[in-house]
Amino acid sequence: MRRVMRWANNVNRGVCDVSQSLFRARFVSGATVGPVTRVCVA
Repeated sequence: MRRVMRWANNVNRGVCDVSQSLFRARFVSGATVGPVTRVCVA
């Protein structure tokens, strides 16, 4: 939860925050949402 709050504060201040968190994923078959567009230029 702290990471989400830190991310929200950085976005609010206009800071580019693109750090990565890893967690176990679960495959869900069906439609895809496509590639993520890059919002910040680092």
